[in-house]
Amino acid sequence: MDMDSKSEAILNRLSKDSRASLSSIAREIGVSPVTVKKKLDMLEKKLDIKYLLRFNEKKLGFLFNYFITIKFKKIPSEHILKEILLRHPAPQFAAICKGDFNFIAYISFKSAEEYFAWTSWFRHKLQQYIESWNTFSLIDMHFGFFPLREELISDIDLKQSLKDILHYLHENSRIALNDLARLVNLSPPTVKYHLTRILHSNYITMNAMSVEKTDLPIQFVELSILKYPKDYIQKNKEVRYRKIRTPKKTLIAATISGTADFLSIYSFKNTEDCYKFQNEFKKIVSSISSPHSSALILKVILGKIPYNYLTVEEAYSPPNYYLYLGR
Repeated sequence: MDMDSKSEAILNRLSKDSRASLSSIAREIGVSPVTVKKKLDMLEKKLDIKYLLRFNEKKLGFLFNYFITIKFKKIPSEHILKEILLRHPAPQFAAICKGDFNFIAYISFKSAEEYFAWTSWFRHKLQQYIESWNTFSLIDMHFGFFPLREELISDIDLKQSLKDILHYLHENSRIALNDLARLVNLSPPTVKYHLTRILHSNYITMNAMSVEKTDLPIQFVELSILKYPKDYIQKNKEVRYRKIRTPKKTLIAATISGTADFLSIYSFKNTEDCYKFQNEFKKIVSSISSPHSSALILKVILGKIPYNYLTVEEAYSPPNYYLYLGR
């Protein structure tokens, strides 16, 4: 969708903080609050914008987070996969793919025991279909996130009133304080007090925004193995900010452990751009990484990957352990 610079500025600001007021956005971009309201109403309708929360999973007690990829010898139906996935709150995202693997999922647990119990059960349920299985432990999510399912939020060890507030904020993080108070049957001052407690407790890392209608609908998953040359830190910085000619949007950038070291998910306008980017990117990163596996996402069957207007340059958080590589 073509849009003017002010509209892009509004979307960028809401991507950083979806609860930003119209007046504060207006001051930042140099227009009136009325103009911001008019443009935002148009953008919400055309892009189908959703406002949600990015949770601090570890702070909420979900310390064990994994990606799994599966190569099927016979692909089960979407109905079978969804029915199995929905029996447990751990899966936050799942998609059917085409490439080196046919399925990818992101899952969250409070303990390693829960993870092993779930994977044993899940693999048993799909044993007639699975050819190979890979598990990757999430080390750090540097860019992007997967929204938590309501079932997992309900499992958080908090008072019900706080969980109710989180529930409605996750449905619409821009909800007005008075409307939120009415929904949870509390006074506005009480809700404001609870919101302050929630923010100070770091349960939420971002009031986020997700665009449901984009002009880059093709999603591509790539896992890579890092080479760690002596000058890795400098080479990584050079690679990270080199301009790629092919139009694309980074949705997820994560350090993982297992048989691969890094997982990225990108979105493109079409498959031709996707493969063009793949070839271009391989040349650029060949000094610091080699490909592990990759696949096109054919259909998301659980959860979603938020598409927003943050750029990698302004929002990417480099891993702290790079410091050790320079010693």
